[in-house]
Amino acid sequence: MKFLALAAVAAVFGALNVQAVHPVAGCRQFHTITNSDSCTSVAKKFHISTSTFYALNPGLHHAGDHICDNLDTGKKYCVKAPKGKRAIARRTTTAVNPTAVDLSSVKTKLQTVLSKIQVLDLSGTEGDAVSKVEVKVQSVLTLVTSKTAPVLSTVQSKVQSVLSLVQNLDIPALQAVETQLQGVVALVENLVSSVGNLVQLQTVLAGVQTKLTSITSVLDNAGVPVGSIQTKVTSLLAELNGSSPDLSGVQTEVKTLLTELKGYAVPALQPVTSQLSGALTLVQGIIPLNLNL
Repeated sequence: MKFLALAAVAAVFGALNVQAVHPVAGCRQFHTITNSDSCTSVAKKFHISTSTFYALNPGLHHAGDHICDNLDTGKKYCVKAPKGKRAIARRTTTAVNPTAVDLSSVKTKLQTVLSKIQVLDLSGTEGDAVSKVEVKVQSVLTLVTSKTAPVLSTVQSKVQSVLSLVQNLDIPALQAVETQLQGVVALVENLVSSVGNLVQLQTVLAGVQTKLTSITSVLDNAGVPVGSIQTKVTSLLAELNGSSPDLSGVQTEVKTLLTELKGYAVPALQPVTSQLSGALTLVQGIIPLNLNL
């Protein structure tokens, strides 16, 4: 009975510890969660990034790999930002700034946006407003297609700026354009995230190399071919530094190396296997695009 009482108390405290979700004030569209929904599927359905969905619904759990364990069936969650508001989760862009990315997919989406704007036939104040939007979209498209590869964070900022402009105008005829722009914003956000993961992956593998160097004598005494392992890590880093890294190949090599190290059962390798496990998680989350670091 005492055990049951303690379990009941623990359950109560556990329930109290679950953070309530409070959609942002002024939300312009809600979605009622069904049993088959997940944060990712809802974000995709409404053409927003998962990060944006989290930002629109403060309180969602997204520890680790964005696992929102309090997405409650039957409850309403925000899927469209308040007018004129930016509900984009902040990202660190310092690692992205020097990085040139293949933006052909962004270019295609922007061309679709532009074509939708150009078929609109509005006059007066609304016509003037739409013309301004067209100029801004054309400006971003020019940036994306320039011979000098643009900084990804700059593209992200400019696309979000155009979306905010369209949301502020609140012109019904621009609804389809707004939806398309949300898709562009989500795509660019995912690119930013992938590039950030790639840079972090390089850092983790460099850390593996450093750790291996620091325990070389221990590994030699244990009969571990540390030189061969270091060569494999160096090869992985070289691949990631290329203009078009084979991410699938990198993932396979990291898995193979991780299996090999675990097979030695040497305690000194534990920190290295932990780092490689983290590297594997990172490479699995990177969009397979041509990245030029």
